[in-house]
Amino acid sequence: MPQPKTVWHLMRKEDGSNWHCISDLVFIEGVPFIVLEWSALDGKEIPLVTVELDPKLLQVGPSAGAESLYDGQIVDPRIG
Repeated sequence: MPQPKTVWHLMRKEDGSNWHCISDLVFIEGVPFIVLEWSALDGKEIPLVTVELDPKLLQVGPSAGAESLYDGQIVDPRIG
């Protein structure tokens, strides 16, 4: 897997509030995903928890300390 890039985005918390964060950004078969959690498998890091992004909302280029900006809200799939 290619080296992940970083993306700045809003993340919804359990209480419904939003917070700004920077996460890893990977492309799987050309589709952008934010990686929220990684796992080791056979000595390699693989994405364990991901969220697919809408490519129309992804802006490539430096933004708030990251290499890209996602202009949408991410809901963490690990919260109920």
